[in-house]
Amino acid sequence: MMEFINSLIYNLTEVHPIHTLMVHFPIALTSAALFFILLALVRRNDTLEQIAFANIALAAVSTLAAGLTGYMDNSSIYDGEAPNSAAKMVLAGVLFVTTTLIAIARWRQPGLFHSSMRFVYVGGYFASFALVAVLGFLGGVILYGFHEAPMASTEDAPGSVVYAQPLETPTLVAAPTETPLAGVSFSLDVLPILKSRCTNCHGGDKIEEDLDLTSYAAMMAGSKNGPVIIPGDAENSLMGKALIEREMPKRGPKLSPKDAQLIIDWINEGALDN
Repeated sequence: MMEFINSLIYNLTEVHPIHTLMVHFPIALTSAALFFILLALVRRNDTLEQIAFANIALAAVSTLAAGLTGYMDNSSIYDGEAPNSAAKMVLAGVLFVTTTLIAIARWRQPGLFHSSMRFVYVGGYFASFALVAVLGFLGGVILYGFHEAPMASTEDAPGSVVYAQPLETPTLVAAPTETPLAGVSFSLDVLPILKSRCTNCHGGDKIEEDLDLTSYAAMMAGSKNGPVIIPGDAENSLMGKALIEREMPKRGPKLSPKDAQLIIDWINEGALDN
């Protein structure tokens, strides 16, 4: 049991970005607010409207928390280049302003639900839900990508639709090729990839698993689990296995197949300090 608790704490604090936890609060609270305000309209019930008001007020606070953690994770994990980050920041700002204005207006005018501005007030709940729905979709793009829309084909029966197939992830080649292309350079090809995607966890102030990837010498020194590079044998190198099995980086998107293959080829070519 203690092992599970320790693993849970480690994953919550070290592995999973905090934004993925915080972002669920504005989604849930905004959705609940819309549900209760609609129920209040149908039932003509002031208690239900008060619950909707409480939810929208909490949604405003949680939107601010989710936005701040999203900004921090974008800077630390994606180097400020997370997919759709600019659009998400704008939409999150609009959502925060919208939910805050609704909450302040309702707080300053308790009878707003029964005033002439009733439908504007209720409309704010719909707008907030629409914004959070779009934000949720854009967040999902990081995990699932953004594929082409279905395309009609003139070769098929009338009314039928041919769906565009998502591109398959290229298979990484672990074994050395018989006729390798131009040699891969550690300093020009491999090190820039490591510094941009790996040293947040394996370098600087944070060196997980005692593995430092900031230089050739530090990397070849290995980790607490032993050597991570076996020159000429990517398939049996710890780093090669992690790349082939798409396990690294743990935070953020995995390396592109091209970048992963570069490192694998470099290992297979002898892992030279070149």
